[in-house]
Amino acid sequence: MILFPLILISVQPVQELPQTQTTIASETREPDCEWPRSFNDMNGCRDHEYPKAHFEIERAWSQANQAVSDYDDSEYPGADTRPMSSLLSRVHGKWLGYRDDHCESSVALLESNSDRGKIWSACMARLTSSRTHELREFAARIESTN
Repeated sequence: MILFPLILISVQPVQELPQTQTTIASETREPDCEWPRSFNDMNGCRDHEYPKAHFEIERAWSQANQAVSDYDDSEYPGADTRPMSSLLSRVHGKWLGYRDDHCESSVALLESNSDRGKIWSACMARLTSSRTHELREFAARIESTN
């Protein structure tokens, strides 16, 4: 008969591991929007897209408005009405209404409230960037005619 030696193991109480910070480096740094490597980067960049697009459309609007104003001055000197300026303002105001309503409707039926802000922001950024491009092209065409 073979007896296995009984090995007594002394059991030390398990010490609690030191608590680590709950925020990891990727959550505390600015998102890398040029080369996003994580969902935090992608979501963070999405949050920055609309404010950036809004800033850019304001610049493009100023450029287009100035180009149209110069055009109206050259085509209609001393005129009380400014046909191109008023048309551009009216069209841009309607476009802003379309953009806002379109993006609002794109999130209206979503069940998850957590996705609504991200989808709305992405929609606003996409449409605003597209309109910015159109305004810049329009301003360039007007400036080339003067």
